[in-house]
Amino acid sequence: MSMMEELCRLLEECAHIIRKQAELLAMHGIQTEDGEIEAARSRVIGEINGNYCVCCGQPIPEGRQVCQRCEEEAYHVK
Repeated sequence: MSMMEELCRLLEECAHIIRKQAELLAMHGIQTEDGEIEAARSRVIGEINGNYCVCCGQPIPEGRQVCQRCEEEAYHVK
């Protein structure tokens, strides 16, 4: 597995963990007084659930996880 593929795998795993943490917090009704953490969490979840490259963060078409540039770079690593 190349370094790029490993990085993509780790980033996807992190995204999964963040989603699960948000689900648990919401399920248990945990909230802060000022709502700052909830707002930040909602922003991050929106970004994770959006269509962005897991490697570089650029917008990508729905159904992909990695943009064309990162995919090409992964296959051309020396």
